[in-house]
Amino acid sequence: MVGQLESYLDHLYAKGFKLSASDIKFIYFGKQITAASDYTVRLAIEYTLKLTYGFDGSFFVNLLEHLDEQQLTKRHEVEAYLKVKNMIE
Repeated sequence: MVGQLESYLDHLYAKGFKLSASDIKFIYFGKQITAASDYTVRLAIEYTLKLTYGFDGSFFVNLLEHLDEQQLTKRHEVEAYLKVKNMIE
């Protein structure tokens, strides 16, 4: 059975975001070290791509760790957090 994260990565590929094999390994590494849900990992990927205009593995893991530490699991919580950190408007 294909999980939510795998489906999201397939969706990104179909939209033209061709992540490298090492990027995908980094995503799963981040998921493993934080024990984050697929949805939280998806949010971290989404905002990494938006804020870095590509995939930056260290930014992704840092963001995922912060989301996990703050227990942010909903999109509006993540957006509010990023606004407070002056990362988005």
